[in-house]
Amino acid sequence: MDRGAPSAEESTFRGIPGLQTHGSGRVFFGQWNAEAALPSRLSYLLRIILGMLALGSLGCGTFSPGGFPAPSDPVIEKQPVNFANRTFDPAAPPSDMPPLSEGENAECESNFTSNASVGSRTMRTDATHAIVTITQVRLTLGLNVTIWTPAGVSPHVMEHEQGHRQIAEHYYQTADKVAARVAAPYLGRKTEIAGADLNAEANKFLQQLAAEITDEYEKQLDPNPAQLLYDNITDHSRNDVVATDAVARALKETTASAALR
Repeated sequence: MDRGAPSAEESTFRGIPGLQTHGSGRVFFGQWNAEAALPSRLSYLLRIILGMLALGSLGCGTFSPGGFPAPSDPVIEKQPVNFANRTFDPAAPPSDMPPLSEGENAECESNFTSNASVGSRTMRTDATHAIVTITQVRLTLGLNVTIWTPAGVSPHVMEHEQGHRQIAEHYYQTADKVAARVAAPYLGRKTEIAGADLNAEANKFLQQLAAEITDEYEKQLDPNPAQLLYDNITDHSRNDVVATDAVARALKETTASAALR
């Protein structure tokens, strides 16, 4: 079918996902929404907040295939860990503190953040068809860790929460490698889109890719199994297992289990 002279324009979609875990064993799984992400509560905290930038209209200029640069490698920026130790009054906990699970008096909140930007070139082949080529994926990664403890908390409980922090930071050590591994296969990907409103179709397609990248990054990074195992080994700090020993065991067993999959 003759689709006339092609035209092209660059476009970018940015998403801001995040994954959070708590030492108390809760998870939030975000649900994709074109405008925002509404979290739901499960056993460890995982949240995705995907932001959106409006895409410019598809261009009608002259398209030169030779003028398209080859896709670059994924750009990964890994920020330093941000740690805070906060004390609270159990009778009046602060509004930004996640609720404690039953029977617990302290917790470690680990928030893995990522800001994803997906760049593309869109070649319109006729009024209702275009080819979208992914030219760049950029991710900025972060980890915010907050240990929440009441005044006068015992050293044993504090050591337990520090163990949760150690597990989170262990996974963050390789977060940049995980992000690069996830993003790389998207570079250079070409997909034909069709519809009466090609701008809307391109927008939707880039949203889907951003959600896929976010989901796969969270899936591959996932510190939750190790955090859950650590709580099982220590009985949430109720037994006498040394926290550092429990951390080492949880990481070793989780790594071995993952290798068998």
